Amino acid sequence: MRDFLKRQWLLLGLLAAVGLSFLIPAWGASGGYLHSEVTTKIGIVLIFFFQGWMLPTEVLTKSLLRWKAHLFTQVFIFGVFPLIVIGGDLLWGPYISEPLRVGFFFLAVLPTTISSAIVFTSQAKGSTAVSLFNTTIANVAGVILTPLWMALLVQTNMGEMDSFGAVVIKLSKLIILPLVIGQIAHVLSKGLLDRIRPYIGHFSQLVIVFIVFAAFSNSVKGGAWDGQSPMLVFVTILICLFVFLVITIVCLYVLHLLQFDQSDRAAIFFCGTQKTLATGIPLGVSLLGNDPAFGIILLPLMIYHPIQLLFGAVFIHRFQKYS
Repeated sequence: MRDFLKRQWLLLGLLAAVGLSFLIPAWGASGGYLHSEVTTKIGIVLIFFFQGWMLPTEVLTKSLLRWKAHLFTQVFIFGVFPLIVIGGDLLWGPYISEPLRVGFFFLAVLPTTISSAIVFTSQAKGSTAVSLFNTTIANVAGVILTPLWMALLVQTNMGEMDSFGAVVIKLSKLIILPLVIGQIAHVLSKGLLDRIRPYIGHFSQLVIVFIVFAAFSNSVKGGAWDGQSPMLVFVTILICLFVFLVITIVCLYVLHLLQFDQSDRAAIFFCGTQKTLATGIPLGVSLLGNDPAFGIILLPLMIYHPIQLLFGAVFIHRFQKYS
């Protein structure tokens, strides 16, 4: 039981944060006791500073020769995955609320995970070099590509969002500048980083839990959940399962068609089918945090995350079998 709690404490913490947001929304809402309108921004800056600090960019040059695997992975993350969800919106879009539609678009255009994609690739006897390269590149590129996609999708489907120029300026202050400063710190203090790396990871996860608490508190206080039934969560689970199934089938089929070697297949699969919670939530706050229904917008990401971990672990054995 203790091992389970240790492994899954982030998921349990997110569930607790959502529950508390319905019980004490005044604490986490803007202007509340915790002043989330300020503290969440500080948290985002710290998360991306630490991400920049921990990014092992020196490994990128060692993997450049695997350019075909890298190109396919990035196209799948930021091209194929979004197009599949946009196509799926023709099926479910007319029957779900606008915030939930935004949530699925946001899920689709996020970069991949870092830690779980690398760990799954390693356990599946895949190329950790390819996985590390693509998780690093995707999370850096996502700072630009995710807002670009959202600006297009929100303008064409849901109406207003800040201009792209305003979004870039905002993200430069909250995300890009901390990333750059963190990378400078990475170069100057590698020895210190090795000693405190585990604590940085736990701290960043705690900040994510707090940001979720604040986001849902604002949604509760703003009335976004008034009149919503448990069917909202059930429908979101069904769509997330459908998305994961389709993404998995398409990815495995194309990998077989293009005849990547087995080690690259594992890395590409886990990078291409996963979406990041750690980067996604701060990005979401930066892009859409002012929306009173932001808690609903986050729902697809929060449900897809455990689905990708649960079913992704199943595919470890598949890749081990054929490695």
